[in-house]
Amino acid sequence: MRLRPERPGHVWSYDFVEHRTHNGRKYRMLNVIDEFTRECLAIRVSRKLKAHDVIDVLSEVVSRVVV
Repeated sequence: MRLRPERPGHVWSYDFVEHRTHNGRKYRMLNVIDEFTRECLAIRVSRKLKAHDVIDVLSEVVSRVVV
């Protein structure tokens, strides 16, 4: 069941976007979005993103946004 956001910080989503540079090298972006405000809370760009990178980004956002 998908939650409908009722206020800022209530529902976040994150997704990976993958693209290639002009010379064909792959890079990925991890985007974290607040579903209510549609504000981008974080973007992490790297050639490789692993599980610990996702945990680091989410931990950083939680410590910065949730007080």
